[in-house]
Amino acid sequence: MSGEIAGFRGKDRALRPSKTAYIVLIGISGGLFVVSLIFALLIHQTFWIAAAIFVLPLILVLTWLHYFSVVLSKTGIVYRTLFGGTLMLEWNDISTAEMKIGYQRNESGGMFRPPFRLVVTSKDLSRSVVINVKLLSGPDCCELIQVLKSKVEGGNLSTITSWPGG
Repeated sequence: MSGEIAGFRGKDRALRPSKTAYIVLIGISGGLFVVSLIFALLIHQTFWIAAAIFVLPLILVLTWLHYFSVVLSKTGIVYRTLFGGTLMLEWNDISTAEMKIGYQRNESGGMFRPPFRLVVTSKDLSRSVVINVKLLSGPDCCELIQVLKSKVEGGNLSTITSWPGG
């Protein structure tokens, strides 16, 4: 049973963005679209151009959220995003898993990294999977951490926090 996830009974477990992530991101990206649409319908037709422009970020956010997933399988962890593609690490290949908060100047990717992320690194340090945990629900994030704690050699999940400018 060393290659299987405890409690999953042979089924892969897909972690998807939480409802809160959808509500917040659609509210932000869709708010300007809705205002422009209302203005176009009630005030003047020139607001149709603004509505057409503001629908693009809404479509981008919906597509990004649709493609986001973390799959816990029998053999490893698979992370899929719209811009990063699909990344996989097998359980026996994982060396460390670190929860990081904020940004570090000396870290690769710098300011383009998610502010709340889980960095899972391979034993040979050639690959790492950076998971944006802010999109996951609280229970899904806890489940992901618990599975990683049971799979990382020695059961250690180191938590490193850093803050912007620190």
